[in-house]
Amino acid sequence: MSGPGNWLRAFAVLVCRPSTVERLVDPIISDLRIEYAAPGSAWHRRAVLLRAYLGFWKALAVHGALSIGKRAEDGDQAVFRRAVGFSCLGFAVVTGLLVLPPLLEGLQLKGDRVRQLRFAVTLIPQALPISIPIGVCIGIMSAIRARALSRRDLALTLTIGLIAACLVWAVIEWGLPWGNQRFRQMTIAAVGDGRLVHLEPGLNELGFSGLASRTDVAAVRHYHLLWALSFAAIPLALFTLAVAARVRRPAFRTLLILMTVFGYYAILWVSDSSLRQGAPVLLAWVPNVVFLAAGATLFWRSPRFNE
Repeated sequence: MSGPGNWLRAFAVLVCRPSTVERLVDPIISDLRIEYAAPGSAWHRRAVLLRAYLGFWKALAVHGALSIGKRAEDGDQAVFRRAVGFSCLGFAVVTGLLVLPPLLEGLQLKGDRVRQLRFAVTLIPQALPISIPIGVCIGIMSAIRARALSRRDLALTLTIGLIAACLVWAVIEWGLPWGNQRFRQMTIAAVGDGRLVHLEPGLNELGFSGLASRTDVAAVRHYHLLWALSFAAIPLALFTLAVAARVRRPAFRTLLILMTVFGYYAILWVSDSSLRQGAPVLLAWVPNVVFLAAGATLFWRSPRFNE
């Protein structure tokens, strides 16, 4: 049946058990459709959708948090559901944490609530290239839970990493240029007379296609950095898989996620600094190579590996 909330339920069916969908998700979708069909303005229906979507993600987040310490069901499908579900929850939380500080600062700018909401929307594409790979690390670490690995686990992990990499690529190509440019325009309008002015796009507002047509050193450096960042989810996912199979305690697993993320972006920052000083552009790929090599080595040498 067509109606609001269809894609939410489809996502829930993919990542949750049938009993969870019936007990947790279906009541939310049912209430959404009843309230959405009630007489009211277009803004009322938008408010109903917003409340239902927030309630849906909040319910999944709470359910996921309460399920971390419980014994999980076996099977490749169950592992895939947990990995995808925790990845989505993880990148949603990280996106919120990254967006919140500039959003709070932006709320001090003059403007009505609609303008402030538009301001918040422009911040989301800026956070996604970082929050999506971090979410993948959280999802893989939560799904594996110190168990024997197999080649199917490797295939599942690489599939999730590839999907995440494609999403990051799309965000960098289309979402990030739009979000950065709109953010700059709205910020200048807010501190000025309120009118949007035309600004020439910088390197952060060009995307892959715009940077590919540039031949200056700064553009070439930025082009390779963005490509390396778009593929970050794959080496991070592989490294997290190899580490997750060896760690059981939740505190250690959380610490390892933080160390993995910090290590990758610390190396990326050092690579960026070196590129600014004239190092070869291939240095941008060092973080990916390091974590890919470390993850592959740990995986294939793992005593837990099963044929």
